[in-house]
Amino acid sequence: MESIKIFISHSSQNAEVAREFSSFIESLAPNIIVFCTSIDGQIRIGNDFIETIMAELTDSTVFIPLISENFLQSKFCLIELGVACSYLFGKNRTQEQSGYIYPFSVPPTSNSDALSDTPLSNLQVCRINDISAIRSFAEALEEKGAQISSGRNQRCEKYINKIDKTLDIIINIKSEFDNGTDKTFIRTDSDYKIACLEYLDNGALKRIVLENPSKLIGRTRSQVDYCIDDKKISKVHAEFIVEGGSYYVKDYNSSNGTYINGSKQRILGKVAHQIFEGDTITLADIEMTLRCYCFIK
Repeated sequence: MESIKIFISHSSQNAEVAREFSSFIESLAPNIIVFCTSIDGQIRIGNDFIETIMAELTDSTVFIPLISENFLQSKFCLIELGVACSYLFGKNRTQEQSGYIYPFSVPPTSNSDALSDTPLSNLQVCRINDISAIRSFAEALEEKGAQISSGRNQRCEKYINKIDKTLDIIINIKSEFDNGTDKTFIRTDSDYKIACLEYLDNGALKRIVLENPSKLIGRTRSQVDYCIDDKKISKVHAEFIVEGGSYYVKDYNSSNGTYINGSKQRILGKVAHQIFEGDTITLADIEMTLRCYCFIK
């Protein structure tokens, strides 16, 4: 039985959506294998993240981008999308195959906004919680060789009920987080969370939202995802990694070091160190705190 390998690309802000979607797809057929960075164990600490991503991407049969506002704002997600389209187009064109990229929009992002003003605007986009689209997608996988067993409709309906509840909570989280109301608070045992680094800049609270798979912080704007204009910060100072709901920091051999929880010993360069909610991470002399915000209805 030939395997169908599916690569799911998403923003870390949609990690729970990606996990539920991955679980649903794998439940459809025994010969479906899903690669998703938000599933624990898919990328092991110590492995080269980019090399693993590229290896899985080039080995995939189907590429699924879960397009949201955060996805469109993530440089890495957009690069991943571009590489996937370029590689899979060439690979499938030589084999005269079609239907290898299936974009899904994550509400509140609309289908029309998902790929507008991009070279992929001609692709049909479907909502991740559209029951008709999900059933059609299952049929498309079956045409590709997925050995889908009986009970497909029941699994589709069960998935839709679950994803609708998840989306409702996530949308509420974003709304509460953006509005800064007292309904937003820290809770570390929930998957419905927004992780960020908080620090003070001339007395003003700043937040750096951590996105999948990583965020580079440094002084040179053109080389990093988040720029801190401070001479003590190196051009590319540190990388914050998100993997399956866990968080890590990696120093890029910075001049003034990266420190965890007030330690006077700087962390080793280019080595990932796990950090947890409430930990303080100091870049040079700028102290940041990892916070995970979530909303309880």
